[in-house]
Amino acid sequence: MRATNSKPEQLCCVSIDYQDFLMPAAVGMKVVELMQKAVSTERRFGGGRQYSPGDQPVLRLELVKPAEVQWDTADQVKTTRSTKLLSGS
Repeated sequence: MRATNSKPEQLCCVSIDYQDFLMPAAVGMKVVELMQKAVSTERRFGGGRQYSPGDQPVLRLELVKPAEVQWDTADQVKTTRSTKLLSGS
């Protein structure tokens, strides 16, 4: 059970190639660990599905301070959904 005065969960930013994802740090470490065994692929259709393996993605994990997260208050639905995802609710 969490104490009411507990610190907020540590967040991180995981970059996979040129796409960034904000998530709890514990989850981010798992994502990076799993993605180290992945390669990109090109899917082709026509005559059945075919996959051509490519290169390993560029991965990066950075810890994020709470003050560095700026919530978009103009989009309340998106902000509420993001807050719930990041807090594990």
